[in-house]
Amino acid sequence: MLEAEPTPKSGRLRPYLSVREAADLLRTTRRAIYSMIDRGRLGGAVFRLGRRILLKRKALVALLEDGLR
Repeated sequence: MLEAEPTPKSGRLRPYLSVREAADLLRTTRRAIYSMIDRGRLGGAVFRLGRRILLKRKALVALLEDGLR
């Protein structure tokens, strides 16, 4: 299972990631994340809150474990 850094206050992993944090987790660039979002490759991992884009950590980890198809 992939590990990511816990939040400093709680020591627990946050359920949603920013585009930058998702890029770090997937070891790619922010531009690549935006491109995957535009092409629909991240499916249910994307959550929009106004203009802000958040990505579900569990969905991203599942994509990594299953392999991006």
